[in-house]
Amino acid sequence: MTEAEAQTRLELMVLADEDPALDASHIDDLLNRARRPDVDALTYGDVGWTPTWDLDSAAAEGWRRKAGFAAARFNFAEDGQRFDRAQVYAHCLGMAEQYARNSMGSIPLRSA
Repeated sequence: MTEAEAQTRLELMVLADEDPALDASHIDDLLNRARRPDVDALTYGDVGWTPTWDLDSAAAEGWRRKAGFAAARFNFAEDGQRFDRAQVYAHCLGMAEQYARNSMGSIPLRSA
């Protein structure tokens, strides 16, 4: 998968354009943090590293960031209408948990 493909997939996983939105700088940061060692235990910056990401980990962090943006939202009622804006926060945390369960994580290993 190319970096552009990984970026597009991550944007879809976190619904980047949906409120609360994540801009390009957030997506770039999430993708950079999601770099993982490849099957040959080469890491980003090593010659020959095959681009490898844990997009589930990146998506979990992206949803946690969206939750942070929504944290100040509160429920209220006005003119006979009820606005449950706190549900956005709870939804974002739920999505973060879902993606975190699928995250592969990694520990770079090198042969001696």
